[in-house]
Amino acid sequence: LDLLFRDFMSSERGRGHAPNQPITLQKGRIGSGGASYEAASTETSSGPQRSIEGWILIVTNIHEEASEDDIEDTFSDHGYIQHMTVNRDRKMGRIKSVLVEYGEKSEAQDAVNNLDGSKLLGQKITVDWAFIK
Repeated sequence: LDLLFRDFMSSERGRGHAPNQPITLQKGRIGSGGASYEAASTETSSGPQRSIEGWILIVTNIHEEASEDDIEDTFSDHGYIQHMTVNRDRKMGRIKSVLVEYGEKSEAQDAVNNLDGSKLLGQKITVDWAFIK
């Protein structure tokens, strides 16, 4: 019984314990024989940062009577909106801010340039990049 217990305790469990398969470190990649993963970018330039699926803008200072359709109509003039997330006030249900996602950086930049400081239902809105490097 003692011999069985010693053999059981000395065996390694889990992934990565193959005796003839060392972990290798290559330029920007880590691999252990199977999949490899690219290292994160080390760029130091500042500016907008792309999310996983597109370029996201944050819109604030929205008029309390504005609807989702008003915002969508305004922003769709500058490009195809992939996704729009509306953040509402808990008590009143009014729109506090909106995240607008474009697929192309040029469309998002056009929206920032043309809509930041413009009026929506008589109130100046603020449009900026949601993610910045």
